[in-house]
Amino acid sequence: MMLEIYYQNVQGLRTKTASFLKYLSTSNYKIIALTETWLKSGISNMELFDNRYTVYRRDRSSSTNTKSDGGGVILGVSKEISSFRVEAWESDVEDLWVTLQININKIIKKLSICVVYLPPPVKIGTLTHFLDSVDRALNLSDDVIILGDFNLGFINWRSLNNEVFMTPYNYNNTLGFAFIDFMSMNSLKQFNSIGNSDDRFLDLVLSNMSSINVSAPSDSLSKIYANPPSLLLTIEYSKISFLRTRGNTKLNFYKADYVSIIGDLKTIDWNDSLRAHDDVNDMVSEFYKILNTTISKFVPKTTIKKSKYPVWFSSSLIKLLAEKEKTRKRYRKRCHKLYDDCYTKYKLNIELNIIDVKLQVPKERRLKWDKKANKLIFVGYAEKTKGYRVYDPVTNIVTISRDVVVMESPNQNMVEIPLECKHPVQVTEQENDYEEIESSSFKDDCGDETYIPESEVSVSTSSDKTFDTVSDPGVEPIEPEQLPKRTRVRPDRYGYNNFCMVECEDSSQGEITLGEALNGPESQFWRASMKEELKSFRENEAWEVVDRPKQATVGEQSVKTKEGNLWVETIS
Repeated sequence: MMLEIYYQNVQGLRTKTASFLKYLSTSNYKIIALTETWLKSGISNMELFDNRYTVYRRDRSSSTNTKSDGGGVILGVSKEISSFRVEAWESDVEDLWVTLQININKIIKKLSICVVYLPPPVKIGTLTHFLDSVDRALNLSDDVIILGDFNLGFINWRSLNNEVFMTPYNYNNTLGFAFIDFMSMNSLKQFNSIGNSDDRFLDLVLSNMSSINVSAPSDSLSKIYANPPSLLLTIEYSKISFLRTRGNTKLNFYKADYVSIIGDLKTIDWNDSLRAHDDVNDMVSEFYKILNTTISKFVPKTTIKKSKYPVWFSSSLIKLLAEKEKTRKRYRKRCHKLYDDCYTKYKLNIELNIIDVKLQVPKERRLKWDKKANKLIFVGYAEKTKGYRVYDPVTNIVTISRDVVVMESPNQNMVEIPLECKHPVQVTEQENDYEEIESSSFKDDCGDETYIPESEVSVSTSSDKTFDTVSDPGVEPIEPEQLPKRTRVRPDRYGYNNFCMVECEDSSQGEITLGEALNGPESQFWRASMKEELKSFRENEAWEVVDRPKQATVGEQSVKTKEGNLWVETIS
């Protein structure tokens, strides 16, 4: 049995998800290991792997590295192979441990795979911490493969006596001695013989197995970066042979020589054969003995053959299935070309149907003179929530939002208003609701792009260039049609548009002083309300306490606000 593992340092997958998934869909790798994925929680595993794989992933955010970008490892295992993650073996660096259960002739063999990335520069503490976790894993597993980017390029590797593993040299420093000594004590070998363009070995393949073949794969899943090169690990499991059982045989009465059987039975003198026995049971036994001897002479035996088809499959059905398999193999070669054609047409169809949208910027997220909306590109609808998926070509980010107005015909629906406009458009003020966006929420200022319904736009077919006018005395000039100006009126909301409040003549009626509030029957409620208000000021940092000046009386306290110092009376 041959087990293949594809490995590559992809140097970032966030901008290559579509191409990676495309090449993966046409490949047949059972195990895929990647380092330096640069992934974050916003990218799903389904954007990289299809439903044929079980995906195990560890991003940089799960390690103790203080850098937020870069790093990360991922391992995809075919669902045909039973696998599970072993988090107890993982360290604080970016390493991922997965154990495979491989079925070889109904015998389960376990193989533990570790994908690791050690960010440069590698320090002795980081390397020692990782090697300690590897030591624990080696004590609890049989076959182990450790592959990844170790960033120990100062160690040189060479093959001696045509051996399949590599021998290290030129490692005269603390890191080199610690790494090579650990390999020697745990019987680990390094099998990668393919260096990068500088002939350095940053990606290593360590294992305690006797033989692993490392070669360059024919199809690379990420073809943007060829350095460092991708690797294909081939592990050959020897087939366990068992003693072959003898096939079951049966008598084939269809091919029996019945003429000879009848002739042979006629020559038998049954009286003489059965007279020697006094008991009836002995006579029956003698009768069957003679009969079985005749059957063995003239009835041939046939071996029962095992078939992969059910017993009720006819020969015509089995032949039809064989023709189906031949047809599948013949047309499978066209799969790659057909896949590329379909994918190209799909992308072209999406690009031709891209629609511009305007995404509203809430008041809380903008300043007074900032734009009320940003022009983005509509790419679809959200799957799990209500909203639009819009793409920002400047930041290269896809956002889900409901604050969107669709501009299906940007050239007709967008009108440029000059900075010095004589008649600015009046816009009805409406509430800004995040759940339901209205077109009037985009307030139109001079100099901003304003959305106007298509029925109100006057489209001029003349260009910016000036042309000479040819006068014809027989034709009267046609005056351009003047569209009526639109009058916008404030809507009558809730029926209270003409509602007003009138102040009482005695405005001081109902007011009480501070002394009356603190000494009255409801003083405890007044004090509780004042303390709650002061607590709110402190929590929101509305003011800060400063030293009391000399002219202030006892019981007063100075509070510094944005407008200046304010003196308040302290409430005990």
